[in-house]
Amino acid sequence: MNSKFVWLADRIVRKLRLRTIRMPATIALRTHLGILSFSVRIGETDILVLEEVFIKNEYASILQHVPSDIRTIVDVGANIGASVLLWSRAFPRARIVAVEPDSENMKFCRKTAELGGANADFVEAFVGGTPRRSAIDRRNGAWAYRLAAHSDSTAEGIPVVTLGELIVSSGIGTPVDLVKLDCEGAEAEIMPRCASWIQSVRWLAIELHEDYTLSRLKEHLRSQSVHAWAVVAATSKGSTTLALLRFDQNA
Repeated sequence: MNSKFVWLADRIVRKLRLRTIRMPATIALRTHLGILSFSVRIGETDILVLEEVFIKNEYASILQHVPSDIRTIVDVGANIGASVLLWSRAFPRARIVAVEPDSENMKFCRKTAELGGANADFVEAFVGGTPRRSAIDRRNGAWAYRLAAHSDSTAEGIPVVTLGELIVSSGIGTPVDLVKLDCEGAEAEIMPRCASWIQSVRWLAIELHEDYTLSRLKEHLRSQSVHAWAVVAATSKGSTTLALLRFDQNA
């Protein structure tokens, strides 16, 4: 399908709030990493995700500072796979573990990864501070699904795993070169319990939401006696901050 038509149709559907229309499409987008193809839904927030990652260059600071020898990546909050394809092209020898709780988002993530030839494995789960089962809070659209504040045993029952468990079960090995955390607020329960896995990570790209500020993140790292780390970059947009941290594996 013509990419310009998809962009226009998506704008019209969302502008008119025709929420029942969800037309799948494959589009090609010219990016700084070449022409990439994506599997998207017209009328969903998928086009907005592509704009954030490839037009507004949300992860430019990561590509600028992280070395090119990246071999392992854990992408928490993979959504429809835009970031997965970004890592695949920027770090072509990397193995990627893509984590996404929503089955529909994950379906499109898999399709996009396949279109781009990404070396990726897929885990349909939340990452949280403690293992359990929970539901998805869908109020902010498919690009901002989040862990429900109050679990309901009769609801979806999506598994919540800790990052330490995920690193072990995925078999990706340690140290993990890059972990990207964009989990719509769950970082507030993940980072206060990060001591068991954080020193197995070389680089952490984390999106901080609302009241979980960079200052609170630093406090939690210090309180858990995490050694030899540095904030390499931090960019703010509205109520969110994308921070890139480096951890010294030899400390």
